Amino acid sequence: MHFQKYGRNNFFHTLRRLQNERGEASEEKVSRACAALKQKGFIYDFSQSEKNSFNDRVRKRDFLIIVMPYRKIWFQVKSSNCGVQNHLGKNTDVPVIKIESQYSTEDVERILIEKFSLSIPE
Repeated sequence: MHFQKYGRNNFFHTLRRLQNERGEASEEKVSRACAALKQKGFIYDFSQSEKNSFNDRVRKRDFLIIVMPYRKIWFQVKSSNCGVQNHLGKNTDVPVIKIESQYSTEDVERILIEKFSLSIPE
């Protein structure tokens, strides 16, 4: 009985670790895409919430992008459909984007441009 419980706990611990790693990889892609969009002039600046900060854990905000004329857009990054659905069920005021593991940085740039109607100011 003890062995079965230990094995189950170990399984869920491993699963949680893998989910966290996938989420961190998605956020890294978004960070690189935001840096590229800033360099190209689509956004003025961006910031990422610190891990386990108030914005990250309570307000469910992973990133802030600033577009001209200084409009702020907060959004959440998820790496699964289940994560997106859970987020939308709790936080409908914070937009969410889903970033899958096979997406390139360019794919993420396109997603951000489309989701937030980004354009280069004239």
